Amino acid sequence: MATYKQRLMVILPRAAWRGSKWGNLPQTPGPCRIGSRPYQVALLRNGRIYCGGSLIAPKWVLTAAHCSRRINSLRVHLGDYNLWVKEPTEQIRRIRNFFVHPEYNLRHRDNDFMLLELDKPALLNSYVNTINLATHCPSPGTRCSVSGWGTIESPQSMDEGYSRMAIS
Repeated sequence: MATYKQRLMVILPRAAWRGSKWGNLPQTPGPCRIGSRPYQVALLRNGRIYCGGSLIAPKWVLTAAHCSRRINSLRVHLGDYNLWVKEPTEQIRRIRNFFVHPEYNLRHRDNDFMLLELDKPALLNSYVNTINLATHCPSPGTRCSVSGWGTIESPQSMDEGYSRMAIS
């Protein structure tokens, strides 16, 4: 555990988006292909999406620190594509422990990172797998992709339970 926690505290503050204006990014949103984001997890409370995250090791999820409210009531869904349908690819875990970045500032959302320790390791396969943490910030102009649960427009209800992506 210490290895991932230490890497998180060192890498993420440098990799954080500073001054980014999401509204100015060119986007091509749409549903992801099934299995194309095997690291993408959904944190659900009472069957409803609460937050997203990324599987960074079989027992560790990286998510936002502002998602720590009533954390024991959350379930971690891995390998899910449609949140409204029970799928043979999905795995559900509970949270054993969580670690909020020590310099997290709720008011300014600075260092909005948290590690979740799962109650048991994810079974890695083509639908559930880890993503590597960045070791440096991308150069200006580099094409990047982001993925998450929900929509990129607000306000808008999430009619479909698909993972969506935006490419900038």
